[in-house]
Amino acid sequence: MEFIIIFFSAIVSWITSNILNKLFGKKTAKEVLELNNRRLIELLETREETISKLEKENKKRELEKSSIFQSIRRSGLSIDKLIAEYDKPINAILISAYSQKKPGKTIYGEPYKFVSRETERYDGRHLGSGVYLIPPPKVPKWIHNRDDLKKWFKEEILKNRYCVLKFLILFDIRENAFWMNNLQYTQARKNASTIGEVLTIEDLFNEEQIAQTTTIAKIISHGDIGWLAYKHVGEDDLATLRLNQLSIEDKLGNPTLRELARGNYQSKLKTVLEEFNIHNSEEVAKLIISEAKFWNRRIK
Repeated sequence: MEFIIIFFSAIVSWITSNILNKLFGKKTAKEVLELNNRRLIELLETREETISKLEKENKKRELEKSSIFQSIRRSGLSIDKLIAEYDKPINAILISAYSQKKPGKTIYGEPYKFVSRETERYDGRHLGSGVYLIPPPKVPKWIHNRDDLKKWFKEEILKNRYCVLKFLILFDIRENAFWMNNLQYTQARKNASTIGEVLTIEDLFNEEQIAQTTTIAKIISHGDIGWLAYKHVGEDDLATLRLNQLSIEDKLGNPTLRELARGNYQSKLKTVLEEFNIHNSEEVAKLIISEAKFWNRRIK
């Protein structure tokens, strides 16, 4: 029996030796080790080059993305109008939940206010009064209906804990939300925020969505006051225009770019701008009309 084991061991050694000789030629163990080390170094160098290339490409994409959104932000282009031109759902999640405690006893679960901490993983925004918003890019793509939403909340937020759930809503910002703040005063003590105040354009779109589905020229042609005014007002006035843009345009009768350029809107525009305390309303109105004429000549 011992002879048989020795015999088979010899055969295995002979086969292994022949395979190694075919792969590496007749090399010493040291030479084989050096060869393997060189190949490993080459592999690592190739990997580092690939990683470096990918990092450069990612950085370039991020810079391009930043440039697109910075241009739109500076312009004052209405996010509402960008949303209106987008032809697919822009789903977000609204959560209103709270837990309660009594001395020495937890009533609705532990730990207290865990919903706040769990939503941080989804870039959740607190709107005040225990209401949290999950921005569209962070909403899991597999959530399509109430059952999906319930499953997500149970597994990813609750995690075998308990809370009083006021509401849990999956909604399309594009279709089912009036989300901007049109109040013409500043809260003395800010206790809550609107959806429009906590979401930026990057929280709603990526650069591909902007480039592929939204024609900025089309929005300008609708008579976007923010776009026409942004070069001619200060930061405070621009913020006021952005906040109240829909109201301003409504008071003007929602004129198109062509109507602003060819109609007699300057006096009416001055009056409306004064209502919203825009500085130098007469001069700003004049410049907006001039800007409208400029773009009307270039956008056909």
